[in-house]
Amino acid sequence: MSLSASRVASLLADPKAALLHEGPRGEVWRVPWDEVGPAVLKCDRPPSLRSRWGRALRGSRAARAASAARALLDAGLPGPEPLGVLEEGERSVFAARWIEGPTLSAALAEALAEEARALAEEAARLAARLHRAGFRCRDLKPPNLIVSSEGLVLVDLDDVRQASRVPVRLAWRNLAALDAYSQLGPRPLGVAARVAGLRAYALQAQRSPAEVLAAVLPTSRAKRARLLGS
Repeated sequence: MSLSASRVASLLADPKAALLHEGPRGEVWRVPWDEVGPAVLKCDRPPSLRSRWGRALRGSRAARAASAARALLDAGLPGPEPLGVLEEGERSVFAARWIEGPTLSAALAEALAEEARALAEEAARLAARLHRAGFRCRDLKPPNLIVSSEGLVLVDLDDVRQASRVPVRLAWRNLAALDAYSQLGPRPLGVAARVAGLRAYALQAQRSPAEVLAAVLPTSRAKRARLLGS
């Protein structure tokens, strides 16, 4: 599943290629790929000594994302189809099949009450499935979930890894991030929808709803305060 530097250069030079995000760590592009459809290219350039040490210890972000994508699909969970990896010096590129649809953040910004509640429950059930399968997700949050025709798909995968179990504190942090981010848009998720989502997680994870609510809501409040800078 290797990806050549010349192929990457050709994809980025295509007139239909679109830059979606540019930051200190790299770029994200949507590019034409084949007759099936487009791909997303995540191009990483470690900007600091710390991140370069992380790459040396854990592998490149592209390699980690490709490994996580394969593991998700092998576990029967939704994920983007991995298409290739380029590792060239400090640079790495991960190519994956483009998932059509808005982010969960964007969908919640447009959703009416019942639809927002259904999305919150779906996100919570996906979190439970990921946790039950042992997937430790550092960035399980609405901006990294795509609302596709086949359901929610996690697309930011370089900090996802599979282990024998997910520590309960990490599970609570994932749920708190989903809950906190859902309150930041132009249509903040209401209390009833938030509670319904956490109850859906409890049912799927076979935990007490009271336990989940008590553990997640205080963490969510603190997370939201940090996001708002207060």
